[in-house]
Amino acid sequence: MSGDPCLHGVRIRGGSRLTRESAAVFDRTLTVSEPVIRPILCSSQANEFACQRQPGLEYSFGWDDDHWLLRFFGCCEFRIHPETLATQIAIDPTETTQVAGMLLVNAVVSTLLGLDDILVLHASAINLGTQSLLIAGPSGSGKTTLATVLCAAGAMLVSDDAVRLDGNVEVFAYPGTTELRVRSPGESLVQHLDWPRRQLLDGRVAVIPKTCRALTRVAAVWLPRIGPVMAPSARRIHGAAALLSLTSALRVAWVPARAARFLSSLSRLARHIPIYEVTVPNCLLGDDAAQAAVVKLAALHIADSTKPLAPAISGS
Repeated sequence: MSGDPCLHGVRIRGGSRLTRESAAVFDRTLTVSEPVIRPILCSSQANEFACQRQPGLEYSFGWDDDHWLLRFFGCCEFRIHPETLATQIAIDPTETTQVAGMLLVNAVVSTLLGLDDILVLHASAINLGTQSLLIAGPSGSGKTTLATVLCAAGAMLVSDDAVRLDGNVEVFAYPGTTELRVRSPGESLVQHLDWPRRQLLDGRVAVIPKTCRALTRVAAVWLPRIGPVMAPSARRIHGAAALLSLTSALRVAWVPARAARFLSSLSRLARHIPIYEVTVPNCLLGDDAAQAAVVKLAALHIADSTKPLAPAISGS
């Protein structure tokens, strides 16, 4: 353990001014410098390993002058030494250290882990008892909402937004972010709870439920969908359908050649962990009965995890 912030198995030395994550298990250390303020370009790297051209969150990750460079257009950039993981941070004058810290704890760390072929999914994870439920999918699919419902009912948060998966025999989730970043409709779920909270610049509220800071076994994976239904429902999927759905949950938008390296890891995950498509009502936030049904379904899927032990999923 360490007194430095730790998430996804990475200790962030010097990162306490950028992130509030607590100590946890780690197997590598990223050392960050004092951020400098200067204009950040809106241009790509010549040799890209990953990139996204989504309006409002464009980034490019590649090789630049013997360093890895992860640039968020017009926002901030992280220049990382490939051997020491010493990281220089630059922030555009129009942005804040809060934004840089939010990008550091999930996007930057997820990218670095991916370079070592470690699987990180765009997901939330909650712990019930001795096992965890992984809720994976693209932005807007309801991951944080479902995690908030489950934590409000007594589950512990393992991580939100990104989850590292690893293990030699069983599949484990590493502890990650300790905050749930809830959009305004979801605030009704947490208003009556005694959770620490802070207002974020993007209008969301960050709340800290009870957290789990240890490796936990993954019992099941949910791929959520929000629809015009009366009650939550689940359908287990297998094979190519499960693999295709999981590819949409890769945390980093790798270029095709590198994304293909993760297919074997995703395939093993789909073979050894139950994968469910879960449809939840679009009125979930205002429906106590639907929320209770979600909690019951999660407990059932974790309790029903009687599958053979899974092999390691990190690496090709």
